[in-house]
Amino acid sequence: MNEEPQADPADTATPSGSPSCSVCLDFDWAEEDAESTGDLSLATDWRVLRRRHDKAEHPERAARFRSG
Repeated sequence: MNEEPQADPADTATPSGSPSCSVCLDFDWAEEDAESTGDLSLATDWRVLRRRHDKAEHPERAARFRSG
């Protein structure tokens, strides 16, 4: 009996944050765009901004990253 593990909906919507938060989606898009153009420094900058946004606007989700 092969059952696929159930994914956490919060993990499948976006890497972190809310699927309905336009700011989260913008940060995700900008990070992916920077990575696709090879600008890894800029991608890191977007990740930092995203984490700051998560901490300020989505503290319940940002806590996932602190508990390792």
